[in-house]
Amino acid sequence: MKRYRRGDKAKPGFYIDVRRADFIQVTGDSPVIPSGATGSYIKVQGILAAILMAVYGLGMVLFLPFAAIVGLTAFLRKPFRRSKTPVKKQG
Repeated sequence: MKRYRRGDKAKPGFYIDVRRADFIQVTGDSPVIPSGATGSYIKVQGILAAILMAVYGLGMVLFLPFAAIVGLTAFLRKPFRRSKTPVKKQG
């Protein structure tokens, strides 16, 4: 598969950066990979891009609530943790 980098001329279509899960669309108006794009991109078919975006979105919808619960639990447990410094007794 041919890899494209920013500024490379490319045919109109959908391109994905597999490492960052970043999708871009190249149109016929400006057939180059955008200058703000980072990494290397490969061309994918439109239907495959739609399926990949749907699966990626579903993964986010399923994963983020669990991440929020774990983060909230860790945040709420912090005040109740025991101090590691010994407490001096008075008297």
